[in-house]
Amino acid sequence: MPEVEMKVIIAVYMIFCMIASVLLCYFWLKRSGRPWGIAFAGALLLAFSTSLYQAHHQIMFVNYLPFLLLALIGVDRLVSKGKIGLLSIGLLLIILHSFYYAPACIVALGVYVLHRCFFGNFGRAHEMSADCCGPGRAEAAAAWSGQAGQRLRKISGQIGNGFW
Repeated sequence: MPEVEMKVIIAVYMIFCMIASVLLCYFWLKRSGRPWGIAFAGALLLAFSTSLYQAHHQIMFVNYLPFLLLALIGVDRLVSKGKIGLLSIGLLLIILHSFYYAPACIVALGVYVLHRCFFGNFGRAHEMSADCCGPGRAEAAAAWSGQAGQRLRKISGQIGNGFW
């Protein structure tokens, strides 16, 4: 490949990164229980966001994006099945591609892990707020925090049982 210019290689690489980001976004939204129309709209919004401009002009701002989405899918897999492999691969690729943005990605993944552990599926957040607004809000909050603690213990116990 010595006859191919570096700008062509980078352009092709960023096109593949953007396509992978859009497909992974659709896959992640679809797996989280969204209807196909909402998942498609979310992926379309990502496709036409400023990340397309950044992929053309400043690749360092978006070259981690497909791996962040892969790691988010890995978080879902960690919470549901206790398997950490996909999350580990996503984090490794984030760090290798953009160590500058890796701390922010790790914080975002940590917040998402806490969200998944406390709320489970996305649609259950309103149930917690409805339970905590009633007269027995202290008992409801204790029950919810107990369930989150059980989920975290289950995840930590399952991590050692199987990597993939």
